[in-house]
Amino acid sequence: MRIEMRRGHAVESEHPVAAVLVADGQVRESIGDVTPPVTWRSAAKPFQLEVTLPLARFEAPDRWLAVGASSHWGQGVHEALVGEVLAAGGCSEDALYCGADWPSHPASRAAAIRSTDVPRAIWNNCSGKHAFMACACRAWDYDADYRPANHPLQQRLLANVVDRAGGPVTTVIDGCGVPCFVLPIAAMGRAWSGLAAEMATGGTSLGRIARAMAAFPVEAGGEGAIDSAIMAAATRPVAAKVGAEGLINVGIAGERAAVIVKVWTGNDAARAVALGAVLARWFPELVPPEVFARYAEVRNVVGRVVGERVAVG
Repeated sequence: MRIEMRRGHAVESEHPVAAVLVADGQVRESIGDVTPPVTWRSAAKPFQLEVTLPLARFEAPDRWLAVGASSHWGQGVHEALVGEVLAAGGCSEDALYCGADWPSHPASRAAAIRSTDVPRAIWNNCSGKHAFMACACRAWDYDADYRPANHPLQQRLLANVVDRAGGPVTTVIDGCGVPCFVLPIAAMGRAWSGLAAEMATGGTSLGRIARAMAAFPVEAGGEGAIDSAIMAAATRPVAAKVGAEGLINVGIAGERAAVIVKVWTGNDAARAVALGAVLARWFPELVPPEVFARYAEVRNVVGRVVGERVAVG
């Protein structure tokens, strides 16, 4: 499969896609080569939170779990929730090592730039994950800088990912400074099918995290985020999480299944169209097709539709 970006009669760009369907830990169907190792980026966040949640040693409501597993857009709700997590663990914004950034949400970004010349760490899309990491370190008297790969917290996170993925995992450095896991998308599917199974029962920390994401889709992403849109519109309970560079992972609770999609060019608009095409093939009633329609449009600077993104193959 590939996504073609068509402008009028011209094909302007092509984006090859790989995808895998995993149920109960077993690959059921695949598109393209799903074996090359690739960075998991933020789609690993539920499995990182699975470890840091109990280590933080406080009771966390579901909205905190949603933002802890998010790549949030820096809206007011995200800023408030991350602040609540930090306060519960006795930490301040200074405990975040994710780096200062501006909100991803366009209106929130414009408001932030009007209000200050200085970006903030709490606006970083990874600040929810980092808040739980910071609180876990404080609770366990670990070194406050949790970023090194040999930090005891990162060693715990890696061990959990290896266990969930069921195979070898290497690491590189993520955009927010902590280790990023490298593994085949088929292995991501094994982890996410486990998440889907535990989401169905809700009896584990990971199942609760997945349910919280589905229950609070904006808190787990943002207004306009494709993963938030999928969770809000799905006809059955699902958890969805984007990763940078064209990756998205979806866990379907009732099917104990996961769908992993990777656009090899890293194009995020193509990612949404690719996921729509893959779900239409494997789970046609799961998400209404209109959810993906706006991502298929190519618009010019004045908002006129001048082309489309189309799945081929």
